[in-house]
Amino acid sequence: MSMSNLFRLRRGDSQSHVVYAVSFTIIAVVALVGLIMVNSQADDFQTQTTTITNTAPTVTSLSFSTASNSSISALTLTEGGEVATYFSGVAADDNGCGDIDNTTSNWSGTVYRTNVSGGEACSQNNANCYPLPNNTNLVLGACASSTTLAFEYSQAIQYYADATTDANADAPLWSNTNWTAKAIVTDDASAVTSGTVTFEVSPQRALDVASTISFGTLVSGDDSGQASELVTNTGNVKIDILSQVDTAMLCDGIGLIPAGNVVASLSDGFAYAAGTPLQAESDITLDASLAPADSATSSTDTVYFILRVPTGVKGTCTNINTFTAASNT
Repeated sequence: MSMSNLFRLRRGDSQSHVVYAVSFTIIAVVALVGLIMVNSQADDFQTQTTTITNTAPTVTSLSFSTASNSSISALTLTEGGEVATYFSGVAADDNGCGDIDNTTSNWSGTVYRTNVSGGEACSQNNANCYPLPNNTNLVLGACASSTTLAFEYSQAIQYYADATTDANADAPLWSNTNWTAKAIVTDDASAVTSGTVTFEVSPQRALDVASTISFGTLVSGDDSGQASELVTNTGNVKIDILSQVDTAMLCDGIGLIPAGNVVASLSDGFAYAAGTPLQAESDITLDASLAPADSATSSTDTVYFILRVPTGVKGTCTNINTFTAASNT
């Protein structure tokens, strides 16, 4: 082999190495660019969006009672006063309880006799309608990243609230209906729902009398002037009045006055002979038909008495007259 051929071979060999080197360099650059592109693509992002529509709230549980978070089927009133009641439950909102946690804008309610005029929109009347002020007597539970919210209304019910379980003649014409407690929930998007629970109000016949019946100072053989007793209906149904003395009027000086010497009447200015004689240990019935109170005034009637003093008695004479509310007939 000549030197020139050897030189050419080595020169070609060198060129081959150069070609290899260039090729490797290109491959490395391409790979690097690829890695850079991969890394750049891994750091890229796109915004994800969706729209959640509003879901109306629901009322999932309800109860009405004289105790917090309890339930009764019939309410017994307090004679001449008021009874505390509680209207409790749980509401749910799939958009979160924060949608229904404002007492002023999200809540309202009413406790009412079910067939009262206007229903849940009835006017305030303690005999048959109790609007529930949403910012004064409503307590809401804690709202902490939840979809449910407990609530409780408190409301005092008056002694003359309409009875609904008595079909007798002394009950109002709406007997055998019931009462409804209704909660209305409006979420922040103005979607509205409500829940109701019903209960009865039991009839209560009750009365109150004002004072001692005094006939004053008399002499034997006298008829007294007219004494009176004011009777107040402290229940929630119409009543008649029963009157009964325990014994004859016993005198601390001499003798006694028979029970029947005192007569009673519902008529002012009545004559002694027109009165009904009282009886010891036995009722007389005065057909008062005394209606229950209403929101404005109490309901009262006056019973009048006259005493005829027999001969042969002396001193201070007393007995006890018991008044009882009876079913109106």
